[in-house]
Amino acid sequence: MRLALTIAYDGSAFYGSAYQPRLRTVEGDLASCLADMGVIERTAGGVVHLASRTDRGVSAAGNVCAFDSSLGPESLLPGLVHTLEDIWVTGAAVVDDRFHPRHAASKTYRYYLPQQGLEVESMRQAAQIFVGQHDFSAFAKLDGRNPERTVTDVGVEQRDGLLVIEVTGTSFLWNQVRRMVAAVAAAGRGDITPEEMAQMLAGASCRDPGIASPEYLLLARVSYRPAIAWQPVSGSARFLERRVADMAARHALFVDMHTLATGATSK
Repeated sequence: MRLALTIAYDGSAFYGSAYQPRLRTVEGDLASCLADMGVIERTAGGVVHLASRTDRGVSAAGNVCAFDSSLGPESLLPGLVHTLEDIWVTGAAVVDDRFHPRHAASKTYRYYLPQQGLEVESMRQAAQIFVGQHDFSAFAKLDGRNPERTVTDVGVEQRDGLLVIEVTGTSFLWNQVRRMVAAVAAAGRGDITPEEMAQMLAGASCRDPGIASPEYLLLARVSYRPAIAWQPVSGSARFLERRVADMAARHALFVDMHTLATGATSK
């Protein structure tokens, strides 16, 4: 049978999602764990398929993987949940044998930026330039694929001193979202105008706004038509809550570090 799983992972722990020999990757960890359980044969990649290939440092809340399994979900999932590290299985479904996770209807990414020094309305205006079907050659690392892509929505939300840029599209080119984010942030700083961004998108400008760091990018969700009836996986929420608590403690440490260091310097 073919199983599909929704997975979350901490991108800082991996050299990307796609299998690479001798490097830790999301696909590699999944395949190794499944092979140890006797579910799949141990091979050099290509047995576990992912909806989206994420770069080194990029995290996910809702990537999707699929593979052919000799075990049903009820037998397989407890072992995966308790064995995998930095990967959390959050949903499962038995799917058609022809299902491939890359054939998604849409993908949504979120990027998290500190709000300091950024003008939100300018960013929102600039972000709308990307909506629609365009040639994104100026905002991607080209790899031979058709550079035309359809972006259905780009939003900029204020949240607790941060700006969250959410981008939804049918598919994306390599580095496309991070280059879009870099341009929107440049508009927020006043370094680039929406008109200049439109010229870049049209291929009339060779200006390069750069690329945003991968560590603050999250693959939020992958959607399919017809929708998949995901069954929640018990146990993963507890491990994720533990990671959130660890990160909250780390955040508190740096807040105190700043407070104490600043106070010591000012005396």
